[in-house]
Amino acid sequence: MHFTYPPFAALLFWPFVKLSVGIAQAAWSLLNVLALAALTAPSIRVLRPELPIRRVWIIAAIALFPILQLSPDALTLSYGQVNFFIALLVLLDLTSTIRFGAHTLPRGILLGIAAAIKLIPLIFIAFLILTRQFRAAMAALAAFLLCTLGALAIAPRSSWVYWSAEVFNAKHSGNLLYISDQNL
Repeated sequence: MHFTYPPFAALLFWPFVKLSVGIAQAAWSLLNVLALAALTAPSIRVLRPELPIRRVWIIAAIALFPILQLSPDALTLSYGQVNFFIALLVLLDLTSTIRFGAHTLPRGILLGIAAAIKLIPLIFIAFLILTRQFRAAMAALAAFLLCTLGALAIAPRSSWVYWSAEVFNAKHSGNLLYISDQNL
């Protein structure tokens, strides 16, 4: 499939070029399964908050078997896409407080990074504005711009091609043969 993500996404995959194709695919698949488990556990926690966290993770691990049979999840895994990571970044940003020692990561930062990887999460900036979370919206926008400008500094030609032409090229946004899992 044609690579339609912003240049910042390509920079994140750069470490994989040091690996053989087989090892890179195996590593990326394992990381995807771990990200899907990290998405599943909070859903279980919401449904059963009284469960100990260890049991939540055990249930999440068991639930991965039927979850990976669902078409969107199976396709994300088989195509090696970034969807689980994007969803995880957005979920963590909108529902969690992330601490590094005594410091707290400002809300919106992970959302901005997710949007720099794949543009779709930009819609959540509108959500933050509509829900009057202006500081988080500004942090998300700042993180998005910082990542995008960082990619521009590292890969100016690729960034110019993407932002001046490719982002507007409807032919590269997806083939209509693959619309079976689309929804509003």
